Amino acid sequence: MKRSNTQDIADEAKKLAIASATAQYTQIFLRQMRTTAAPAPTNCKLCNNKDHTLETCPIENKFRFAQDNTKCLICLKTKSHCHRSCRSIKFVENLCEKDECDTNGLIHNKFICPQNCPPIATPMKKAAKN
Repeated sequence: MKRSNTQDIADEAKKLAIASATAQYTQIFLRQMRTTAAPAPTNCKLCNNKDHTLETCPIENKFRFAQDNTKCLICLKTKSHCHRSCRSIKFVENLCEKDECDTNGLIHNKFICPQNCPPIATPMKKAAKN
């Protein structure tokens, strides 16, 4: 018994529909796994203290601390790369969005923004004697 051409096309369309649906569900599953599988950070990325997170880090000038300890200004890991080549730059939710930083071209993590830091205390100059 010979199959008709339309029946072959219908069978092929069913196979493609099943493959497409499977691929779509696989993508949804993988996306959910990525978002739920990431464990919560247990220690501060800046000072590596296990008692607090980056958001609650007590260091006053976090930006200066990151620079002095050679950390990437975006991912805050030990600086084995430049912040311009950091792979975490694609996660824009971690980047500072302040206008002052934008105009200066300063790319950094929002939790170490220098605009949030108190100014560095400079020693008072002695008044000149007459």
